[in-house]
Amino acid sequence: MKIELCVIASILVGTSAWLFSRDRVVQADGEVDSTCQGSGAEGSCEFYNCFERRFPCRARGYMLRFGYHYCQRFEDVDNYRHEFNPQAQNFLTASQQCMTKKLSEQFYSENQVNCHDLEHAAFRIMGDCYLEKGFCDIFWDNREAFAKVFDSGDLFDSSSLKIWKQIGKMTLRCGGQSAGGVFSFIRSKIMSWRDHLPFKK
Repeated sequence: MKIELCVIASILVGTSAWLFSRDRVVQADGEVDSTCQGSGAEGSCEFYNCFERRFPCRARGYMLRFGYHYCQRFEDVDNYRHEFNPQAQNFLTASQQCMTKKLSEQFYSENQVNCHDLEHAAFRIMGDCYLEKGFCDIFWDNREAFAKVFDSGDLFDSSSLKIWKQIGKMTLRCGGQSAGGVFSFIRSKIMSWRDHLPFKK
């Protein structure tokens, strides 16, 4: 229990400091690039990089820390994608295209963005796209594959914590087995992953 409280406290403190440091507005750097818009429409991971070039929120911003990072993992057949069943792989493709398309349409052509607000909007878009493309039908049977993508090293980073928080919200909206079992599943993963923490006694 003590170790869990320490982990939660450190996450909350780190997250607060991180959020305050990134609550800033960045001006568009360069003109709108039709190639980048095309990447967004197609669901390409490259969209996150070209969006970042136009609006540099930098390494701790959404586009690099969340968008590109996890997009690459979901497309990595050798290490991650093969863990998902065929239905879930179709979901990954459809939800990724949904997310980049909406991010492109809603933000890419703007003259400026607030990095913090962009992150919140992106997570909202993630939730909407996941539910729209069938997350409720595939999560439970692929929960271990998701846990591998959002692994122990990420869990205790404030970024992955937000991912799991979003997944928790979505499963509550799904109902059924996903809603009933997801929180015990996440808790079991935390208990397992904590054994790898450097400060565990």
